[in-house]
Amino acid sequence: MKYPWKDRAGKLSAIKIAALIAAFIPLILIVVGYKANILGPRPITEAIHETGDWAIRFFLISLAVTPLRNITRWTKLVLIRRILGITALAYAALHFSLYILDQNFNLLRVASEIWLRIYLLIGFITLLGLTALGVTSTDAMIRRMGRNWNRLHKLAYPLAALGVLHFFMQSKADVTEATLMAGFLVTLMLYRAAQARDFKLSSAWTLMVIAVLAALGTALVEYAWFALATKIPPTRVLYANLSFGYSIRPMWWVLGAALVPAIWAGVKSMSDRESRKFNPVSAK
Repeated sequence: MKYPWKDRAGKLSAIKIAALIAAFIPLILIVVGYKANILGPRPITEAIHETGDWAIRFFLISLAVTPLRNITRWTKLVLIRRILGITALAYAALHFSLYILDQNFNLLRVASEIWLRIYLLIGFITLLGLTALGVTSTDAMIRRMGRNWNRLHKLAYPLAALGVLHFFMQSKADVTEATLMAGFLVTLMLYRAAQARDFKLSSAWTLMVIAVLAALGTALVEYAWFALATKIPPTRVLYANLSFGYSIRPMWWVLGAALVPAIWAGVKSMSDRESRKFNPVSAK
């Protein structure tokens, strides 16, 4: 029997243990908040929102594993990708289960609401897709499905986009965090596009360009949402991105987060050059 906290050699894995602990922390906080009656006047509704938020967060973090591994060359990162993906599925399933609970287990009403409300239908489709990815994530299923496994798991990014859209639609007017998640998804898609075109993710310049494009893409997503889905003038959103008087808009958080790997790659490149300079034998 394989334990999730051990690596393929059967040894305890510090990074897998850390990922498992991180997976349970949000759930513990939600349960403690519910028990302590600090989730507000509608605790179940708040728990529904919290579990949904963590589902998309863990999903995006799982998608970030591969580009971060390519950037840092830290191969052990791949060990936690499956844990993070299953965690995203678990929170999505809990999100849906709490919604059923909120509807007093009236499954006919739940089905009707899903059919009539487009944002619920999008969320449900995302859950079904995550379930398909989750149940086929075992080593046995990977061997059994062969090339079809890769075809199926290429749906991860479209499913993430649907999850972010669901986040936007249920957030109503305050879409700050939904925009942030969209920005991170744009960043991951840019990493993927850069690698597909043989740009090295170890290049600081490539990562800096991606960071700037991701920030601009985040601002564009926010602008488009307000232009299409609300009555708030979208130009006010653009002006808000240039003002720091009230809050820092998502595009700047995305820029800052995406610049971290770029700075790391730059420092690593300088360190490698210095190492080769003082050790010419190893450079050959």
